[in-house]
Amino acid sequence: MVRNSNGEPIPGATLLFESNLRGADGVLRLLSDDDAFARSDDRGRYEIKLPRTPEHEISVYTKTGAPAALRERLLDDGSDEREHDLVVD
Repeated sequence: MVRNSNGEPIPGATLLFESNLRGADGVLRLLSDDDAFARSDDRGRYEIKLPRTPEHEISVYTKTGAPAALRERLLDDGSDEREHDLVVD
């Protein structure tokens, strides 16, 4: 769920997901045109399927053309499904 610091949902937020593989020479970022983006619904909820990698970087955009309102790194916990709240101040 995407919400503000008061707990209110943020509908229509755009989320960009990058799946990362870190190595000795740097980071390989897996990003595809359609599968890496999600948009929050009227309740602030989103759903996305990502490749299994050790970590993901999530950027949340609440306004078109504005910089990301939130950037967060999420480590893989080994589960097939997961809920994660994103709080934008």
